[in-house]
Amino acid sequence: MSNSKRPHPSTADLNNNEIISNSPVQSKKLKSVDNSNGKKSYTIGQIKELRMLNFMCHKNFSIEFHPTSMQIVTGANGSGKSTIANAICLCLGAQARTTGRTTNVQSFIRKGDTHAELSITLANEGAEAYKPEIYGKNIHIIRRIGAKQSSYKILGENRQVISTRKETIDEINQALSISPENPLCVLHQEIAKTFLLNSDSQKKYQFYMKVSQLDQIKQAYEAAVYTVQSIHQRINNMKDRHEVMLRAIELLERDVKKIDIRREQDKKQRELEAELILARGMEAQQELVKLQSELDQTQKSKDIIEARIIEATNQIRYFDQQIETLANEKSDLEKDLNGRSGLRELKLHFAKDQKETKLMIYCLSRECEKHHETLKENEQDRIRLKKYIDEFEAINRQSNHSEEQRVNLNEEIQNRKRQSTEWNKTMESLTDDLNINDDNIRKNQSTINCIQNELKQKQNDIDELKKIEKDKTNIYGAWVPECLKAIEQETRFHRKPIGPIGRHIRCIEPRWSYAVEKHLAASMSSFVCTDSHDEHILLELFSKYCRGYRPTVIVKRFSEELPDVSGTLERVQRANLLSVYQVLKIDNITVACILIDHKQIEATILIEDLQEATRIRQSGVLRWDRIYGKVKQVGEALTYDGSNIKLDKAFRIYTNDRQPARYFTSNNTQA
Repeated sequence: MSNSKRPHPSTADLNNNEIISNSPVQSKKLKSVDNSNGKKSYTIGQIKELRMLNFMCHKNFSIEFHPTSMQIVTGANGSGKSTIANAICLCLGAQARTTGRTTNVQSFIRKGDTHAELSITLANEGAEAYKPEIYGKNIHIIRRIGAKQSSYKILGENRQVISTRKETIDEINQALSISPENPLCVLHQEIAKTFLLNSDSQKKYQFYMKVSQLDQIKQAYEAAVYTVQSIHQRINNMKDRHEVMLRAIELLERDVKKIDIRREQDKKQRELEAELILARGMEAQQELVKLQSELDQTQKSKDIIEARIIEATNQIRYFDQQIETLANEKSDLEKDLNGRSGLRELKLHFAKDQKETKLMIYCLSRECEKHHETLKENEQDRIRLKKYIDEFEAINRQSNHSEEQRVNLNEEIQNRKRQSTEWNKTMESLTDDLNINDDNIRKNQSTINCIQNELKQKQNDIDELKKIEKDKTNIYGAWVPECLKAIEQETRFHRKPIGPIGRHIRCIEPRWSYAVEKHLAASMSSFVCTDSHDEHILLELFSKYCRGYRPTVIVKRFSEELPDVSGTLERVQRANLLSVYQVLKIDNITVACILIDHKQIEATILIEDLQEATRIRQSGVLRWDRIYGKVKQVGEALTYDGSNIKLDKAFRIYTNDRQPARYFTSNNTQA
């Protein structure tokens, strides 16, 4: 507000308008005082104060209202009484044409000034208060009217800015049951004159519809019907998708059952293989023990036979020595008997030694008998020894055969040991493989679960893509496909119209698709005609097929080449920024020309957030010293969440209401 002096305390304003009240004014600001005994409180939505600066005939005017059900302002003609009603309506978001004075809001600026400012304070008290935790007990609405445009500010009780959007004022009006454009609430002089003097039955009917708000109810009803139809269509689509998902789930469940059966069979196979390996190992161990016992028994038998052979050999040597001694004695005796001297001496001594000889003979005979007996025994021993030798030779032969068997057994034992070692290694390897397979099974189970979830998501995406690919034009309206077919069959066109424009646009950066759609949403459903003749034919087709909102028709001669935007793009890239033109792929030159002319896509930049917008504004990277004819000044920026920033001197920011994306949804899904 301006710091100019307030009006002096009086019962009239600067335009000599009297404020009717029951007691004198007791403040510097114009206000009426209630003399009732009890202090009354304001009702919700009641006006507490109105301020006007440079508005029509008022330079600086303010007025406070009482918490009563009736307020009366009196004054001379032309003194500004209607100005108060106009200020209230305009500050609450009404359009200039509703006042009946003008259609241009800038006409309300006081002559000689460049701007006007209106401020109104609404009561927000009681149990039905509108968002008291945000606004408090008072809602302040300020509208600034400039030479070219106007802006709003909505403040709370603590004078902090809550919003700058006109939609917020509409929400407040709806919550507080305020209708500034309804003649039943505010009846302006010009509208009353027109209604009384020049209105016919049709205008009276329209006036009645507007006053009774039946037109708003009709619009709300049509919107509700359209919403219900859309919901029914979405429900049918979701039912179809649900049936497809159920069929896919059945197939997946069959696959899962097959996998479970295969897993159980593999598990049983591994268990049986392990049991088989264990049984073979135990059987080989038992056979090895048996062979070892047989080998020990054979070794014992061999030791016994070798001892017997040694004993028989010693006896044979003893008998050979006895035979050799007897042969020597026999030889000596024969020599003595054959010699001459010996015989004579023998005769001489014979008599002497006769007795000794007889005794000797007797002894020798006895010894011969003994020797005969010994010889018999030796013969028996020889026979027995021969048997022993035969047995020994048989045993030797059997021993050699046993040695071969022992060698073969040793080789077989070694082979069995090697085989047992290999089996042990195989069992260890199989155990390790079993553990690894168990880990793999657990991992594969989790992987299967993830894959199943991914398959469900991919199936949903595929169904959505199939639906989108089946007919992409449904997003522009259910009637558009039939209308496009009629356009293709129509032969009266000079050149076939282009549209909807959104069919020829694709966002190649999914991250920015939402912001780009918010920027181009108003033009996505538009059509382009080369001349007015084609426009007239297209409108005829629209009247046949269009139900509800009719798309915009742009008349422009079809272009054969793109305008030169390299200068602007070079400036944007030099500032390390990204323009909307760079993230779009447009397959039609005429559509690209329209977006360049109407939406300035080469001079609209994309930024991360509002802080980056502030940094860009403070750094001055977009303040180009000289702008050539082919280079545009960047005047607008978009954040990825759809907020809009006007990069002009006012630096206005319009936050996004987060409406869902509509046209670039298929691009996002494909990405």
